Amino acid sequence: IKADKTRVGDRVYDVEYEILDNNNKNIKIAHVKEDYIRIPSNQYTVNTRKSQHLNIGIRVFALYSKNGKSKQSYYLPGVIEDVHKSTYDIRLYNNKIIEGLTIDEIISNGLLIDQIIETKKPIIPKLSCTSCAWNHTGSSIAISFGEYNIQGWCNSPGCIAIWNISNRYFNPQQPTYILDHSSSINVVKFHPEMPSILVGGTVDGEVIVWDLNSVQLSTSSLSYNAITVDPLYISPANEFSHKEPVMNVDWVIDMTSNDQHYSNHNYLITSIGTDGKLLYWTLNNKLSHPIKGYLLSPSKSTKKSVYPLAHGGITFSYSYGDNTSNKSSKPNGYL
Repeated sequence: IKADKTRVGDRVYDVEYEILDNNNKNIKIAHVKEDYIRIPSNQYTVNTRKSQHLNIGIRVFALYSKNGKSKQSYYLPGVIEDVHKSTYDIRLYNNKIIEGLTIDEIISNGLLIDQIIETKKPIIPKLSCTSCAWNHTGSSIAISFGEYNIQGWCNSPGCIAIWNISNRYFNPQQPTYILDHSSSINVVKFHPEMPSILVGGTVDGEVIVWDLNSVQLSTSSLSYNAITVDPLYISPANEFSHKEPVMNVDWVIDMTSNDQHYSNHNYLITSIGTDGKLLYWTLNNKLSHPIKGYLLSPSKSTKKSVYPLAHGGITFSYSYGDNTSNKSSKPNGYL
């Protein structure tokens, strides 16, 4: 397993299952969330990193013993519900609360590589194509995948598959790159001038940038398996970011830049979401926060506060020849 963290603070792991695929090899799945993992207590590999005092809300694995004939105990995923002088109350993933656990009965630093775990049998999600985009040279096409019928928080994964059609090993059934993510991806757009840079928007409200040049390619890798690429930047969850699904993204020239030579630093990323926010992002701050934005507010003709406070947006467009003026469309028909 290889630990990573999602935008909402979950740890996710790359897991190798004791299940064989059609080629008689162990199935490997990336980004398995903690919620789907449990650890038999007799299989736990002790993490030598010492846990400091833990606060409410931190995600942990808590020791839990089942009642009945089976005396097997497990470490189950949960969050710290309450903190006492020397013990902790843990709310498990099924909302059951365990009271009075000591620090030695809690795993708070994540799991180590080669840790033996138990998890649900992997399934292949049925994802839909949500958008497609060509890079500016016309050599590659990117397809984003996700689910349309999501209500509430997204538990469905997503990905972007990229085919390099100019590659001598081009195979319609085998993309050149796979960009996995833990939530569905609604939209993808390539950088207007840099064919290896692309941006996507997710159901969880994230804006993500990838750089295909961040991995080294070899002849063998191009001819057999898709290359996995990790995100370059991911927008954080804060008060300025999107709180609901990002429905569209695009690149726009930064008219305030003093640099006369266009580069990735001369372009801003624009995103719109169902939370009614139209936000502008720059790669200069690694998407740490939007540099400006607008709220698609209802008419200001009335002095009373009217719900909703903003109209959800689904798409936008810039007027030809003017990258600073934009119009957005809203699902209730407003423009």
